[in-house]
Amino acid sequence: MKKSKTPPMKKSDEANEEQLQMALDQGQEYKTALDHMAKEEADDGGEVHIGDYIVAYAVEGAEGMYHMQKGILDWVEPGDENCHIEIAVRDAAD
Repeated sequence: MKKSKTPPMKKSDEANEEQLQMALDQGQEYKTALDHMAKEEADDGGEVHIGDYIVAYAVEGAEGMYHMQKGILDWVEPGDENCHIEIAVRDAAD
């Protein structure tokens, strides 16, 4: 797969410089949270830059989670599951 260039971060009719900076700031905070999840919480994790995107992953032991049942969130413990995989895809530009 051929890697494409990172999308440009420049002022346009869609975003001014202040909005672009806010996107960069928000992206950095999100990356900080993902890094913590992958490096501090998970048993294994990392990220890869693919084209215009960055795909991050984390693998850890199975854990309970909320499931929507009849309009109500209900906590469900894992059954026979043995791992929990989390995936995040983000725009490489911001």
